[in-house]
Amino acid sequence: MLKPTFVALDSGLKLFDLAALVLAFPLAVGAYEAVAERPWLPPLRSLWLGLVVAVALWTAAAWFHRLYDSLTDRSPVREALKPVRTLVTVAVLLVALAFATKQQFLSRLLLGLYFGSALSLLVCGRLLWRGLAQALSRGASARRYAVVGTGAMAREVVETVDAHPEWGLRFAGFIRPDGE
Repeated sequence: MLKPTFVALDSGLKLFDLAALVLAFPLAVGAYEAVAERPWLPPLRSLWLGLVVAVALWTAAAWFHRLYDSLTDRSPVREALKPVRTLVTVAVLLVALAFATKQQFLSRLLLGLYFGSALSLLVCGRLLWRGLAQALSRGASARRYAVVGTGAMAREVVETVDAHPEWGLRFAGFIRPDGE
């Protein structure tokens, strides 16, 4: 059974990822206007439609790549690479969709700035989220367990549970059967 803290962290991570995708858009527009020699943007109404499509594609790509499965048992490198792979899938699909629908007004620079901003926000946010989850799993919200007995079987139980940190269990100690 998942503790409410980790259910909240999991839900918060999904919302943070969506917020990062949305926040990357105004960052990219601002950077585009600062960098482009002759900044020209089509009406924002048409650009927001692309953002909505990107968020919908993110949802599908996250499901396809199993982005939110087993968040606690991955290394930091794998934690950072999973959203990268998902975002690359979104980028390829969005560019293909723009090409198929002949969206000629779409700036490659703006797309590059958007996906670069989104990548930075997603990876940094994901690593911060991982640190928060690890801090919570070590603190007062960690589930603790005790093993009855002190023999070889009891030590084997502790070693087995310790081999699976994704379970979120911390060893509290042995309980001697004689009560001492």
